[in-house]
Amino acid sequence: MASAAVGQLVAAPVKRTDVDAEGARAGLISDLVAQDPPLWARDPDGVAAAAASAPTVLAAYFNSLHRAAREGKLADGELAPIALAAFAARPAAGQDGPGTEQLQRVICNLLHRAWESDLLLDTASGEEASAVAWMEGLVTDWTQPRADTRQPLLTAIDQPGGAGLLSLIARAVKQAHRTGQTLADPVRTLLTRLLEDEPDDQALAVIGFCLGQLTHVDAAWAEEHADRLYSLDAPWRPAATWLRHGRPHTGVLARLDRTALLQTAAGPDGIPAIDKIILAFLNGSEALGPATVLLTELAAQDGGPQAVSEVLCRIAGALIQCEETSPWPERAAALWRSALDAQLEPAALTGAGRFAYADRLDDRTWLELTALTVALQPALEAPYQVAERAGRHPDSADALRIAAALLGTQVDLFHQREIEGHAARLFAQSTADGTSDHEQLRIALINAGAIEAAYKDPPTGP
Repeated sequence: MASAAVGQLVAAPVKRTDVDAEGARAGLISDLVAQDPPLWARDPDGVAAAAASAPTVLAAYFNSLHRAAREGKLADGELAPIALAAFAARPAAGQDGPGTEQLQRVICNLLHRAWESDLLLDTASGEEASAVAWMEGLVTDWTQPRADTRQPLLTAIDQPGGAGLLSLIARAVKQAHRTGQTLADPVRTLLTRLLEDEPDDQALAVIGFCLGQLTHVDAAWAEEHADRLYSLDAPWRPAATWLRHGRPHTGVLARLDRTALLQTAAGPDGIPAIDKIILAFLNGSEALGPATVLLTELAAQDGGPQAVSEVLCRIAGALIQCEETSPWPERAAALWRSALDAQLEPAALTGAGRFAYADRLDDRTWLELTALTVALQPALEAPYQVAERAGRHPDSADALRIAAALLGTQVDLFHQREIEGHAARLFAQSTADGTSDHEQLRIALINAGAIEAAYKDPPTGP
């Protein structure tokens, strides 16, 4: 039996003095559980009793089962008794020592997963009520005034108090979804207290991580505390964590101070904010107003042109794996066109080159917008891919203009040869012989020293 094996493991002497005995035992139990999670999940109460004197081993055991559940190696039905057994084995009040905090954190994580899986949500359950009260105590003991934690969210969830707060929020959000009601006490009161007390950047980071879900289930509560939730005037504000780590939510995005949002997006760590802005447009939200206005305002920030370029680059990347029926390509093209209409400085358009990879964007639209783009900014990202895609369209005047523009850009020798090859084949196979666009491409090939290659690749016959 698993419990008997754990009892022997805990009692086994370790003669070597240069080895962390508890750590070695914890590592062994982790390996054993990983080999056969269902076997070790059959008697969690028995294992907990056998390892009661060894919190480090107990934490390793339950953490391994949690990992197995997360990886789909245990059924949801097996998770509830595991979580309850872990809670029953929680360290006593005031208990301290190796493994105690680790065990507390693992218990919080197990209960979190159980609640998110719609388990243990019976409000009449004495065990659940006890678990909620226990976690409240962890949070209360953990919180303190602080505003200089280097990575507040990661630091918080690695501690029992932070893990407990995250679990309590998950439970409250799940309950609100199930009942169709708003956040219920005691979590509502707890969150309000954390917002109104002297700032604790770690606790506020956890709230910020969940800000989208909290706003979704209780917009009235969020609006009541809008000045504390949505402000971006300090790095410890919940909205600052939400921009970096939280789930996208257009309601939160629209509620943020616009100037502060754009400054963040244009800053050195602006990618998460840019991604949330992009997703709002792709999902058809008008929360940020007309795209032309937004992109103009973004470009006006310090680092703004590069941020707009990143917007175009990342929105192109989002199209690569979207479904065939998705409205994203049409909306992405509209955003790209808005960037052109905004008459931004050329550096803001560089990222549009990445649209060459987005096959979901139809060729006619891609050719038109790329030709308009290279007329303003020929130095695009991925110029070799732009040249390759343009080269597939010998019947397109836009393709000729694109190839001619790319030939005049500075790239490394390998990519220069790639671009010249695609441009030469396009010239040779073009159906627009004699037009001004065809002539411009010929001149560009001459200037690049690549015209001979065009005549070595004659037009393909019928």
